[in-house]
Amino acid sequence: MTTWATMYQGILANAGRTSGDADKVKRCIVDAIVHHAGEGFFFNEQTTFTVVTVDGQASYGEAASGFPKGVIEIIGDPWLEIGQDDQNLYRLQRTSYPTLLEWREHNPGKSQPTYWSWWNKKIELFPTPDATVHDLRASCYAAPGTLSYKYNTGTAVFDFFQPDGTTAMTDAYGAANNAWFAEGFAMIQAYAAYLFYATVLHVQDGRAEAALTAYLQARGALEQRGTRLSTPRFIEPMALDGY
Repeated sequence: MTTWATMYQGILANAGRTSGDADKVKRCIVDAIVHHAGEGFFFNEQTTFTVVTVDGQASYGEAASGFPKGVIEIIGDPWLEIGQDDQNLYRLQRTSYPTLLEWREHNPGKSQPTYWSWWNKKIELFPTPDATVHDLRASCYAAPGTLSYKYNTGTAVFDFFQPDGTTAMTDAYGAANNAWFAEGFAMIQAYAAYLFYATVLHVQDGRAEAALTAYLQARGALEQRGTRLSTPRFIEPMALDGY
């Protein structure tokens, strides 16, 4: 199983560096994950999630029950199960947030939502939901988990943390905990190696360029796999009547 230790020790070994450079490599790994945290790959697609509308509440984010953590993008348009009836669905239409605010200003009343927007990591609805309870269903990309580090002045070393920001990283942390160390392992390792060669060692022997090439190949393979998984296995008929 690929782990945090597998990744940083692999980069050290390939670079011919000693354990004295481990913290430098670890920072590069965290920086590589942060660099990719806002992107969507097949392995950070979330299955449809559901939140329940509340009378007078127009915004729904992580504070709402059922809303995933770390959402970076809503995929497509959400559905509204009218009256929580899964046979009575309405596809919300997307509009810009400034437009939605203008509509709210001119029509502050409550009704069944028909439009949505994405703002400040929240789904914004218009009109504002009324007392009739609806299920809001959507799919999204969500970050697998972003690591972090900070300099410890007491010990004069960098401390590394798991996505909750408080739990210390361990060598065993890996694929079972975070998709960046599973499907995304090769891409993150290659980009971290590139950062290590280019921004830490400042090597001039082509190793940075080789690591960048390996990164582009790994990323391309992930994107190609995502396209292959989402592409229909048959030719879709095209409507000729305009509908």
